[in-house]
Amino acid sequence: MKSICKITIKVNNTHQFGTGFFMNIFDSFKSLVTNYHVINEKILKENIEIGIWNEKKLKLNLNNRFYKFFEDPMDITVKI
Repeated sequence: MKSICKITIKVNNTHQFGTGFFMNIFDSFKSLVTNYHVINEKILKENIEIGIWNEKKLKLNLNNRFYKFFEDPMDITVKI
């Protein structure tokens, strides 16, 4: 699997785009890292679709408990 991915977020028929990358935490566990302005608490509360593309489309669990947010000054979101 390539590590860099394209993130598409659909909110109210409007598409927002961003990028991210996957990191290996353990051999069988991968984590997604992106910017806070791409995926954040507000985005996860909306009725949205998130598509992740690298070699294929992936589906992620959109439960807040699996995300760690670092707004200022780092602007980072990590899905663990």
